[in-house]
Amino acid sequence: MCEVCERKEFCIAKPHKDLNTVRIEHDTIKAEKTRSEIETNKKTNVSSRAAIEGTIFELKRKHGANETRVRGLIKTRIVEGLKITACNIKRFLIYMQEKRTKVVENATYFGIPVSQT
Repeated sequence: MCEVCERKEFCIAKPHKDLNTVRIEHDTIKAEKTRSEIETNKKTNVSSRAAIEGTIFELKRKHGANETRVRGLIKTRIVEGLKITACNIKRFLIYMQEKRTKVVENATYFGIPVSQT
């Protein structure tokens, strides 16, 4: 049967003397499912990874996440949490400032544009 198959060169069956066998393990199926999920969601995975790496870069360079001046797990978690909070507050303030600028640029008074001087 395998001798006349048109997909013989791509077959994963191992030929033996009396019969051909195909062994499929659970890990192989799981790995294939993971590969297909990654391939279908590649664009979202790449974009979220870039965003995460940007955040880590900012925490390391701007807030000193590489240099911890305390010892102990609890103290380190507190200090790093405060650094993350500072980063988020800074981002929020920038967001609010940009939002305020857009609102002021588009300001009208009874339908008449208000000029900024």
